[in-house]
Amino acid sequence: MPIDRPKVAKLLLPTELKAVPRVPLRPEMSQEEIERYPERLRRHEERAALARQAETPEAVDHRKTCQSEGCADPAHVRPRRLLRDETPLDRRHLGCCLKEDPDCFHPSHLLPPHPLKVEDEWCCAGRRYRAGTPQALAECPMVPVWLRERRTAEQAAFREAGSGFVSMVVRRDWTRGKTATIADQKGSGG
Repeated sequence: MPIDRPKVAKLLLPTELKAVPRVPLRPEMSQEEIERYPERLRRHEERAALARQAETPEAVDHRKTCQSEGCADPAHVRPRRLLRDETPLDRRHLGCCLKEDPDCFHPSHLLPPHPLKVEDEWCCAGRRYRAGTPQALAECPMVPVWLRERRTAEQAAFREAGSGFVSMVVRRDWTRGKTATIADQKGSGG
């Protein structure tokens, strides 16, 4: 009996993703963000098209010779950034800035608007754990073994300490031929 590969693959790795609600990233209510999203996306796409035009030799020459303070030439439009290049500083700025791209010169406004529907993200193609969870960081088989062991030891150190901060020292123990952690040093007094 032949195996129906697409059906088996669908059973093993379901392809449909469930949309989950998210907190707005800007200083506004969810309904306001939903209403402003189409305009933000349209404005971002327009500015991205202008930024692509700004790479022509004529635009480069204009930027070199332009002396006016508020020149409206498309050659001055800054190139857009990809959403995957977002940093925590970008999120911090967007979380408190009430202005939009042309009015505020912070580079976080060069990012596209965040999609309204966020899909569930997984740690790997095997879809074992949700992305960003402690299990995804310390138990996913796609994480290198040495990193999994270190993260597991860090989690154990935090569980033992209760609350607060715990510093973890990892150093190479050349006499034993392995990496020694706090758990290995506990009874040795040093």
